Amino acid sequence: KTDKEGVTPEGKVVLDWISSKQNKHLIPAFGIAKSHFQEDYASAMRFRKSVGLDENWITTKITALNNPSIFFSPHNMRKDSPNPSTISHNIMKTQSHNHARTHSSKMKDLAEDKPSILVEESPELTLKIGNTRVTFTSSHTHLTQLYTKYASELMEVRENMHKWADRVNLHAGIGDIEAEVLYLRIRELKPERVAELGFGQGMCTSWILHALDRNAKGKLFTFDLLDEHNRKKDMDPKLTRRWVLTLGDARSTLPTAGDFDYIHSDAEHSVDFAQWLMNTYMETHTQPDQMSFHDVFVKAGNLKTDKEGVTPEGRVVLDWIAAKQQSGGFRSIPFFTVAKSHFASEYATIALHRTLIGLDENWITTKNTALNNPSVFFSPNKGHGKG
Repeated sequence: KTDKEGVTPEGKVVLDWISSKQNKHLIPAFGIAKSHFQEDYASAMRFRKSVGLDENWITTKITALNNPSIFFSPHNMRKDSPNPSTISHNIMKTQSHNHARTHSSKMKDLAEDKPSILVEESPELTLKIGNTRVTFTSSHTHLTQLYTKYASELMEVRENMHKWADRVNLHAGIGDIEAEVLYLRIRELKPERVAELGFGQGMCTSWILHALDRNAKGKLFTFDLLDEHNRKKDMDPKLTRRWVLTLGDARSTLPTAGDFDYIHSDAEHSVDFAQWLMNTYMETHTQPDQMSFHDVFVKAGNLKTDKEGVTPEGRVVLDWIAAKQQSGGFRSIPFFTVAKSHFASEYATIALHRTLIGLDENWITTKNTALNNPSVFFSPNKGHGKG
């Protein structure tokens, strides 16, 4: 028997006791209950895996995964300590983000073999990458809401994408989760005009066209030097009525194509092009409401990165965001990513939520591509109301 917040009567007694003590003292308390603390649970699962523990559960799977206990330290009472977020039965329903973020981030750093670039732990995380300081906005709450809102259609779109990818023998390109995030952002924004820089083999193009088709509005303008892989003929004719492919150097074709509500870039992997896009085009044209840039955070692979796992073109993008945040405040340019290599906790939360709403891990791209998700997502034009 539980109350409406999923707490047993005896559990409420314990939480009330902890809460009353926390009014005067610091009593560390935490839980990894999957039902109430999904982010901490997901981080613990990742950490178990990183140290070689398997999922050959001793108890039944449903028992093994619930973990309804709470853990606390009654003798760790210090009157001079700051009062933490209370863990009363009301707080448990809407998990204290600051507390959970600190706990999960520490576990993430232990579990991931990566440079430490986290310098502040809060809902907004300030990253120091070389001389660049950019504020990352924790996104999992908003994204899980979008995943839940569009869950049923996302399953249908994934099934259609699978069939198309198998038919044209395409299992490379944008990773599954970041493609889903791109899809969800376009579904929610409902843009009239979307620009895609870089056609490649058409995987990302197809995801965007599916989103526009579901919106029943909008048009995608794709720019690339050439159709290198001869993929135009493979695109789904049911979707291409909302698509225009323009071949040629985007530095010449994009500026004359009009304004866009959303821009996604996965084009030439060069500092020159990134500098032109961010420091020339973005400064001389109406900025889009939302934007995303592929291949920024990369842990391993064929792309060149610095010691912190950031590509040279990715650093150009982060520098641009950092400069805008410095002049207008970090909330002026909301920025987030689900890159597994650098933000394992954010990634784990989204991966767990996908499972909870019924999305499987039958990846459309190869597993390595599907799990990396190196894109960054940001809102250059937030001040105009749509970011």
